[in-house]
Amino acid sequence: MNYHNTTKKVKLGDTVEVNFMGNIPKLAKITNLVSPNTQNAIDWSLPKGGVIIEGDELGMIMCESLENDEDVKFVERGKIN
Repeated sequence: MNYHNTTKKVKLGDTVEVNFMGNIPKLAKITNLVSPNTQNAIDWSLPKGGVIIEGDELGMIMCESLENDEDVKFVERGKIN
């Protein structure tokens, strides 16, 4: 899966900017990559797979695809602490 309008692949630990609620950008991290048709996908209600994004001010967001999502923008590669 790529980020919207880029060739950058989504990777675990990436920092992203999310425009959510009031269109004020908030920083968050990609904390889970969900593969399609797996138990993990069933557990997260993402049968086609997707990503879990978490941020202090956002909580947890589940996204099926970022390729068409203009509200999530790649910021930098990172690691999960």
